Amino acid sequence: MTLRFAKHRETGLKYRPKGSAVAHDIEVKSLQQIPMFRDVDMGKLRLLAFASQRISCRQGETLCRQGEASDSAYIVLEGSVDVIREGAAGRTLLATLGAGQLIGELGVLCERPRNATIVASTDVEVLRIEKMVFLEFVRELPQLALAIIRELGKRLENMNEQLSRQARPA
Repeated sequence: MTLRFAKHRETGLKYRPKGSAVAHDIEVKSLQQIPMFRDVDMGKLRLLAFASQRISCRQGETLCRQGEASDSAYIVLEGSVDVIREGAAGRTLLATLGAGQLIGELGVLCERPRNATIVASTDVEVLRIEKMVFLEFVRELPQLALAIIRELGKRLENMNEQLSRQARPA
């Protein structure tokens, strides 16, 4: 089976145009494997797959840049991405996220620009969920909102652990 992809004019990233029933079934099955979506009704997952775009990136391609408007969230379906923060000291690798991970949700939820650049560390497939669709799903599905809060808590805990290892004794 071959899925057809188009190329975005501005970014050059490949994406699956909306409307492919076979692709939606594949995406629904992928979403069902993600702990955050396991308890979500099949009809809601189909709706999410229909309202989203599947995007392919080659290793080294940038998915989104720090400072850009947070117009969407992404779910990593295959492969992995590096989360990179750019600052006065240069580029810092914050994390590497793989299949099943949600990216860009913080900027969407907080209505802030992207706080990091996301670069494909391998060839990667992601599902792009537009901001309004993502927010509507969070409003309608309290279990999804709780799963996102837990994931953000884990990330904060990991970041605190990293900082404590780098900190000097008081």
